[in-house]
Amino acid sequence: MTAEDVRLAVSAAVSDALARCSGPAVTALSGGVDSCYIAAAAKLPAVAAGAAHSHDLDGARVAAAQLSLPLTVCEITEPEVEQALREVLPVIPEKNVLSAEIAATEYFICKTAASLGAGYIFTGQGADELFGGYARYHPGPSLREELAHDLSLYPLQQKRDFSVASIFQVTFIQPFMDPRVVSASQALTVDELVSDTEKKIALRKAASAYLPDDLAYKPKKAMQYGSGVAKFIARLAKKSNMKPQKYIEQF
Repeated sequence: MTAEDVRLAVSAAVSDALARCSGPAVTALSGGVDSCYIAAAAKLPAVAAGAAHSHDLDGARVAAAQLSLPLTVCEITEPEVEQALREVLPVIPEKNVLSAEIAATEYFICKTAASLGAGYIFTGQGADELFGGYARYHPGPSLREELAHDLSLYPLQQKRDFSVASIFQVTFIQPFMDPRVVSASQALTVDELVSDTEKKIALRKAASAYLPDDLAYKPKKAMQYGSGVAKFIARLAKKSNMKPQKYIEQF
């Protein structure tokens, strides 16, 4: 398999997912390669959520302009994050800080999509587990085992994502989890996945067919940090004189 095989698989996955949508759809855009790739392939209006001047909002604005996509942004505030936690924590399967941070970020993406009348949200989730996107991944004989382990945990993440989406009666579409894309990723060599200096090598090469280099090779930043939600939750916990986990548990 090569980056071109990945490109063809992603293209087919996005095309088929679009055909299955029975109503309006949007793409969740953060400015990172995963969401930009899906946004460029799907050519849908985009939505983004984050604190004012956050990494993800600024990145989404730049990416939407470069890709000539309409963008609707949701600038979130600290009180709104607390309210989001009250709504997402009862429905997500894991009640830990990381899950809460991601779920709260997704809450605002779903809320924004629903406000536009969209019933489907295309996302770039799953790419890190398939193509080696996390900083802890390194080239070597154990990489495939690490990826397989993380992929085995992915259904629990999907349960979290879909639970949040259900609050607004919208559906997440994750083209990277299409069986054809999964198969293409698993046929890549370790050298096509990560090096000592680069992650998601094959995916970035595939994405470069659709994206300018500054988007295709942009370094990763996790959504909870890029959106500013993690910082909001840490600040809320501190104001309550609690550790973040204890703060989350109170809900």
